[in-house]
Amino acid sequence: MEIKIIDEYNHQEISVALSADINSEIEFYKDNIFVENGLYSIFINFETDNNISYVRMFLEDICLDVQFDEFTNTAYLYKKRIFEDCFDVVSIRFEIDYDDGSIEVLKTPNLYVAIKKTTCQYVQNMFQDIEDNYPGVIDAFYSAGKKKVGIADTETRGFNDTISLLSTIYTILRDAFPMFQQSINKTIGEQYKYSKGINVGNLDNQAVNWILTHPECIKQSSTPTPIRVNQKYYFVDRINFLDKKESCETYENQMILGFIHSIILYINDKCLELEKIIKEFENEIPYDEIKKLPKDYDLAYNSVIFHYKELFRILKNYSETFENLFDAYSSCLQCDLITVTSVPRYTFIFRQQYHYRRCFEAMVLWFEASNCNLQSIGCFLKLKKLSKLFEYYTLMKLKEAVLKNDFKLYDEPQRLVYENDTIVDVDNYYSYISKNGETKLSIYYEPHIYNNKTVNGIDLYSTGYHFLKILKENRIRKNEYWTPDFVLKFDNSGKCLYFILDSKFSAYSSVCNYHIAELANKYVLSIASENEYYSKVAGVWAIYPSDKSQRLNLKKNLIDSSKISIPIIAIEPLLTQGNSLIALVKYMNELYTEVYKDVIE
Repeated sequence: MEIKIIDEYNHQEISVALSADINSEIEFYKDNIFVENGLYSIFINFETDNNISYVRMFLEDICLDVQFDEFTNTAYLYKKRIFEDCFDVVSIRFEIDYDDGSIEVLKTPNLYVAIKKTTCQYVQNMFQDIEDNYPGVIDAFYSAGKKKVGIADTETRGFNDTISLLSTIYTILRDAFPMFQQSINKTIGEQYKYSKGINVGNLDNQAVNWILTHPECIKQSSTPTPIRVNQKYYFVDRINFLDKKESCETYENQMILGFIHSIILYINDKCLELEKIIKEFENEIPYDEIKKLPKDYDLAYNSVIFHYKELFRILKNYSETFENLFDAYSSCLQCDLITVTSVPRYTFIFRQQYHYRRCFEAMVLWFEASNCNLQSIGCFLKLKKLSKLFEYYTLMKLKEAVLKNDFKLYDEPQRLVYENDTIVDVDNYYSYISKNGETKLSIYYEPHIYNNKTVNGIDLYSTGYHFLKILKENRIRKNEYWTPDFVLKFDNSGKCLYFILDSKFSAYSSVCNYHIAELANKYVLSIASENEYYSKVAGVWAIYPSDKSQRLNLKKNLIDSSKISIPIIAIEPLLTQGNSLIALVKYMNELYTEVYKDVIE
């Protein structure tokens, strides 16, 4: 079965296969790229003998106003900017209700949507922020033997930290080099060399001992010589004599030269690793179609590849820089090259001579720093959909925000189990305790809130109804559970409140027009607290990507009231500069304290 997408601007009909078996996380449609502000019409003829009672069409989780002709079994949507405000690859799915009560779900592969390059900049800024401040975090999600630590703890060095370290070390070695040209630590090398015609008057004790052990070198002379035995004269035919010569083959020189070479090997290894990752995932990008786009448009996913190409270019430049430095030191020190893998001994020369000491300090900086693990890049790219990465990014920022609000990690992160769970290998529960030890704060990542039970410490349940669908479709469909992205639980002596956050990788206008109503329906209208007359959900926030502080509080008014009305329903930008969630967590904590005093008690 196929869906027909008519590009009204280019007057092009595009056919995309529909399937119930498509894995939208890994399968992509590469024959065309759609444009966020383009006008499109959609048609689909359902090839079935069963009677269809209702058809719903979704762009990700946004329900589109599709029309259905029951006589032709055709669903259609005319001239809509359906991809407006899409940041990422998207998929279209249909939910088909049949008269016999069965439901069929059909969906497309991921469709590429080109967006303004100014929007792509947020994606690059997000990756840059992760590289700068959260290195190795994505690795931690998928590592089988992951260390249970807070967000601030990591054994992995970020890329920018690595570049900064390389720059520091290069500066140290460059500035020290003129002093090596003037003063090099040398040793006096001694060795015996074979020679003939030796003047025995210049022989030292070692030479005499050598002659005594080699009598075959003593020959009888026909003329008088300094050596006379029993009225006969002798001379020394040959000898190995002592030769003293200055040499740069010192421990310190070898360590310095080997250290520079180890940096070059490290950089080249990272270049190969990064190049392999880039080439592997470049195959996912339809570059031929990108060339057809207007010059101010691009794919968000392509901007990620571009980001790492820039990292590769920077690494390559440093490789050349250190190779030039190595050539200079090699020519100056003139010593053997040995492998250096750790901090050398702190010798007298390293301690006493300034330029040698500076080189030693550089070696300490390098070898005591953590590793730059580029496998996290592969993890980023394997996520495929940037919306999932934005979820992780929000979680990173959220955990950091909690720690910045005088909470500390209370227990090790855990993996809580839910029925029908599709993600089983990442931590989804984090617990913290306030500085005074009174308030416990828990972060749940993608918990399930069921309609018939409460699990894992969340005493909330879904009412089972989706009121927006009831109002729109005039028919009742019950849900089994809600899955918010994040639930924050504040708990003091068993008295608790909840705040629900959902990451929406969409523009501000899209969040306002579509997402926030859906979130309010789920987590305000369609949720309740166990054994209570009131819902313990004190706030619902949609978190969207932005570098502008464009917030919206949907319950704000002009009445000068001493109290605010809960639950809060709001839209919050996640900035890539700093951490805008710090203030949000602070506000939640203050609100919880006030409500705890005023209402709960």
